[in-house]
Amino acid sequence: MYRAIIIIVSFCLLIPSLSAQPVPGEAIASRREESPRFTVFQDVNLVPMTSETVVPHQTVIVENNRVVRIGAAGKIKIPRDATVIDGSGKYLMPGLADMHAHYISSYDRDTFFNLFLKNGVTTVRLYQSIPNDPVLSWRDDIKSQKLLGPTLYTCGLLFNDPVIPADTIVTTKRNYDFIKLYSFLSEPEFRAIMQTAKKEHIYTIGHVPFLVGLDGVIAEGMKEIAHITELDFDLVSYPKSEPLRNQLLGIVYNNWVRDFYSLPGKEAFLSKNEKIIDAIVTKVKNAGLFINTTLIVDWMINEQLFEKEKFLKRPELQYMMKSFMPEYLAGKNRYRLMLNALMEKNKDLAKGDNGSKFFDMYLEVNKQLTKKLHDAGVLLLLGTDTPAITVAVVPGYSIHQELQILTGCGLTPYEAIKTGTANAGIAAKAMTGINNIGTIEINKQADFILTTKNPLQNVANIKEMVGIMVQGRWLAKTDLDSLKIDVKANLADALAEVIFNNGGTEAAITKYNEIKAGSTGDYPIIPEPLNILGNNLLETGKLDEAIAVFKINVQEFPGSWNGYISLAEAYLQAGNKALAIENYEKSLKLNPTNKNAQDALTQLRK
Repeated sequence: MYRAIIIIVSFCLLIPSLSAQPVPGEAIASRREESPRFTVFQDVNLVPMTSETVVPHQTVIVENNRVVRIGAAGKIKIPRDATVIDGSGKYLMPGLADMHAHYISSYDRDTFFNLFLKNGVTTVRLYQSIPNDPVLSWRDDIKSQKLLGPTLYTCGLLFNDPVIPADTIVTTKRNYDFIKLYSFLSEPEFRAIMQTAKKEHIYTIGHVPFLVGLDGVIAEGMKEIAHITELDFDLVSYPKSEPLRNQLLGIVYNNWVRDFYSLPGKEAFLSKNEKIIDAIVTKVKNAGLFINTTLIVDWMINEQLFEKEKFLKRPELQYMMKSFMPEYLAGKNRYRLMLNALMEKNKDLAKGDNGSKFFDMYLEVNKQLTKKLHDAGVLLLLGTDTPAITVAVVPGYSIHQELQILTGCGLTPYEAIKTGTANAGIAAKAMTGINNIGTIEINKQADFILTTKNPLQNVANIKEMVGIMVQGRWLAKTDLDSLKIDVKANLADALAEVIFNNGGTEAAITKYNEIKAGSTGDYPIIPEPLNILGNNLLETGKLDEAIAVFKINVQEFPGSWNGYISLAEAYLQAGNKALAIENYEKSLKLNPTNKNAQDALTQLRK
């Protein structure tokens, strides 16, 4: 996987050509279909990201999709028939990597890729776990340049509750780059998966499972933590009780809210926990763990909760998942409801605060953690958890926001950019054995951003792009502007709009029947968004509506064992034991290794 063929350019290929004249970057667009053997960036300010430096007046030569020569402008020979891009006064830096993203099928493939490319993101690590997921074929087609898109690193199975047997990890080794472990694993489950992964030399990334804790994660040798905020849970005391595992998220945050409001304020809380934060950083450093940043998720939640006008003015909202806005505008966003419940439960301590003081502390804890991790030499990786559909983190756009957050945490522009360039290359080598991204060096993959301003002065300067190169293919700004972006509403989006506008179950079923009859336009019917909508409805207390959505999902996709699990859990929450058992049994028939269904049926049949 990702094995590079190093192309050695003989001297005879470097004979200068009088016909290779510099042309403006925008003029190259019409020539890119010709796939020239050589592309030359002439007289450019080079930002190689091998160190904090800008090297002026450089020429960079790309053959196919690899860098083959770098040297002083005027002293390096330009190959015959090369496409030459005038870099005068411009800055050439590596393309950015989003090392924590998810493909959600509400985006069509090209729109998903194009959102990244328009923003200079040339590498994306996808955390997938969906059976028959198409990302493997996409990855291979991108690598062979049959498909335009960022380089993809891919995830095999996601291990959570229910747990897929640990020995199935081996089947992912042939095709995927890593596996992900999630929050609700028990300690024995986590240990079994990690033992198999270590035996098979499979790279592991994950949350810090509540029942395992940071010390347990370190003891078992997990390689990478998926979010900085996973480290926060070491600040909170909670019962590590397996029967409570599906309730632990709520318990942890309730205990944290209570602890915070028991003190005079943010400074008192930070002072009390300073040594614990330092101890967390020391543990992570000594363990050699890599950490994904993904801070934008919590910054966006804060903005949505407490700065609504600012949030609604974000230009990228036009590219957001369509199902988000009806729920948000109706005041039924899951984070709003969760915070409301927490504040109501602790109203005597909060004394009228709406949670803004708690969130202010929460963001400050993670700012301090980020800076202290960086200062300790922990390898941070730029990631955004995009599209994070319940938060509205838009692919591509989120990477620039994450960079701004990192500089707000105290990192310099160089240090922030490094998390999404050179550091990504280090992580790629840890996963695959190959580091061919993240810096501009001989034999590295030709993934670049050409910008008019120095990115090392301000990360916002990266957005002043003249164009990008992705795997040796040059896309001028005119090309980037013309890339198709089409975020269509699907069936789940249409149902969400009806339900959260107080239409209720009958209105949702009517809408579904109209869509099936073809009388209300084209709304693609996709299983994943339906399941997500159903779960969001459960969390927001709309039980009847959730059951209706889950029933539609299994009707449309009768082969989905996960769909029957969701419907069974909704019936169980509604107190309908018979229908819960019936749907757990259907799920188990489709997937006999489904431990969640097995355990639920054991309990229900007692």
